[in-house]
Amino acid sequence: MAERILLVDDDPMMRTLATRMLAALGYDCETANDGGAAAERLGQHGGGFRAVITDLMMPGTPGGKLLAFLEERFPQMPVVVATGDVVAADRLSHSKQGRAVVVKPFRLDELQAGLSEALGEGTP
Repeated sequence: MAERILLVDDDPMMRTLATRMLAALGYDCETANDGGAAAERLGQHGGGFRAVITDLMMPGTPGGKLLAFLEERFPQMPVVVATGDVVAADRLSHSKQGRAVVVKPFRLDELQAGLSEALGEGTP
């Protein structure tokens, strides 16, 4: 059984593209369209995901609030922040172990590298 990733992004096309990329990397992917839906999904599954990939800027509950929720409830959960905001990406890229940043739009190899970094697997 493939490991599950929770993908959080408000853009349906981005969710579709990233879900396909994750499938190509051998992961099952569940999606949420904002941080609130993601927190609900995490609560339902007891955090039973291998990692979370989240956008930062979303209507509803943004990624920053989701990061705070994860820090409080699931502090060991690996997180990849996917953002088009290069300033935020630079600031977050050095923030904590178990967290990686990929800048949107990203390619398959960049997503794979970000996941490997967050999971502590080094570079692929």
